[in-house]
Amino acid sequence: MLYIAIIIPLIIAWWVASDAKKRGYNQGAIIAWFLGVWLVLIIFLPLYFILR
Repeated sequence: MLYIAIIIPLIIAWWVASDAKKRGYNQGAIIAWFLGVWLVLIIFLPLYFILR
C-alpha cells in the first residue's frame, strides 16, 4: 500500500513537470512544481491547474 501512495503522486508529478516544460517554464519552476506536486499533491495539483 505504501508503494501506491508513493508511485501515484510520482506519476502525476512527472506529468505536471512535462506539461510545465511544454509550456515554457524555466528549469527551477519545473523542479519546484514536480517536488510540490509529489510531496503535497492535494495542495499543489489544484494550484497548478488554477495557475495553468
